[in-house]
Amino acid sequence: MLKEIGLGSNNFEGPITYEIGYLPNLEWLALGGNNLNGHIPSSIFNISTIAVLELSLNQLSGSLPADIGLALPKLERFYAGANHLSGVIPKSIPNASELQLLSLGDSEVTSPVILGI
Repeated sequence: MLKEIGLGSNNFEGPITYEIGYLPNLEWLALGGNNLNGHIPSSIFNISTIAVLELSLNQLSGSLPADIGLALPKLERFYAGANHLSGVIPKSIPNASELQLLSLGDSEVTSPVILGI
């Protein structure tokens, strides 16, 4: 049973495959520092066991799903900065009660809410 994938800084190109969401026990996914493009597949947000999601320093676009805080209840760290993401930080983010770090720097994502400490 695969729990961790670390493929950062490998010069991978193209979109993240939708099939990544077929790994129901995945806890750690690191794909940062590549040349991945396109949208973040919605299937990633169906992996309820994921604690660390590292997608920064790619060419990803689109927005974060509105229910990210509900869909990923075990999410502790989410890195998605230095991409081409846009939209707003979803209002459901505070529902991710395990979230310790949210990194969206150097992107076009804005925050309509003030996150509590």
